[in-house]
Amino acid sequence: MPGPDARPNAALVWQGEDEPEEFYPYRLSGKGANKEHFHTLGITDAFAGTGGDGLSTTDRGALDYETLLEIDPDAILLRGHGDKSREEFRNTVLSFMREHSVASQLTAVENETVFRGGPIYAGPLHNLFLLERFAKSFFPDIFTEDQLFDHQRVAEIVTDGV
Repeated sequence: MPGPDARPNAALVWQGEDEPEEFYPYRLSGKGANKEHFHTLGITDAFAGTGGDGLSTTDRGALDYETLLEIDPDAILLRGHGDKSREEFRNTVLSFMREHSVASQLTAVENETVFRGGPIYAGPLHNLFLLERFAKSFFPDIFTEDQLFDHQRVAEIVTDGV
């Protein structure tokens, strides 16, 4: 893994539309199993120090592209697209953002580090697969397409027990 200072920050937001115009932030630094894989990878909260709490609390305010551009996160994690494959997400949401006059200026869009943000509810097994997915997404030079854990062994444990 890169050192802590070389790891990216990310804006975790809710937006389930294919042509997003506003976003509802979550605090990546917040607690919960649905953020554990980001914590394990050392991904920091792009909203830290901005004063907003987000959906993880009672703050229900929305952000537009201009506000995101002021923060300019290294990556954007969009929740609400769990039904899309990586390719479908890239061909709809990321494609729209690349063509948008303001969104296209975001570092995350320029670097194509806009990802599906994962589920709101996640347990330990989900965490394994999400950790693998985001390790490969954030650090593709370090984590190759090889599996980070034995998928077959996990399946055997789930179906047959230890």
